[in-house]
Amino acid sequence: MKLKLLISFILTVALTHNVFAGNGLIQGKIERVAVFGNVPFNGQLAGNMEIKIKTGFTLPAGVNCDTNFITTKKGNDPGRSMLTLLQQAHESQKDVQLWITDNAAHTAFAGRCSLLVVNLMPL
Repeated sequence: MKLKLLISFILTVALTHNVFAGNGLIQGKIERVAVFGNVPFNGQLAGNMEIKIKTGFTLPAGVNCDTNFITTKKGNDPGRSMLTLLQQAHESQKDVQLWITDNAAHTAFAGRCSLLVVNLMPL
């Protein structure tokens, strides 16, 4: 009985604290940036941001998610500073460096990574 409780506790901690979450840096050009409107749509919450990377991207070691889209919760970019940089990168077609995570606490859509940091690269 004690072993069963211990196993249950370990699984609970591992799953709720994202022990296996990965983070990493990718680089590329932005094909599209979209913000979901004032109402939920197709499984997305209002205000979430979706980024499409031209030609996709290679996943950093230890990160597991879709390699075309990054979907970020509105709460991860409350001042919309990352959105502004992404729009600038899209308009200028400059490369961006993006720090992404597959941590469920940050992801806005199952199977997709979320954005943590945006760095606009010089031409």
